[in-house]
This record gives sequence, structure tokens and C-alpha cells, in this order.
Amino acid sequence: MNLGLAFAAASLLPLLAVPAWAAHELDNRDIARGQSLYADHCAACHGADLKGQPDWRSPGPDG
Repeated sequence: MNLGLAFAAASLLPLLAVPAWAAHELDNRDIARGQSLYADHCAACHGADLKGQPDWRSPGPDG
């Protein structure tokens, strides 16, 4: 019984963090940072226009 109660309580703990995160409103700095991160780490595969790369399942010349 105690283990079940501890598990139930532990599984609810992440819900306490949601209101703090949800209260954060995005501003232009957040959006600019996200654009920069996407350009640096994601666009090579997912494309600058978010449409991805054609024939992405075929290996490129570098393997």
C-alpha cells in the first residue's frame, strides 16, 4: 500500500511544474532564439521552410 501511494504521489509531481512553465509567455527574444537554434541544429535535415529534404531515406554521398 505504501509503495502504491508513493508511486501515485511521485507520478503527480510533474504536474506541479506545468503552471510555472505555462505562465511564461513567449516574447520576441524567445522566438528569435528558437529561430536561431532551428537554423543551427535542425534546418539541415528538416529544411529552412520546415518541409524537410526530398528522398531523405537514401544515404547521401558521405554515407
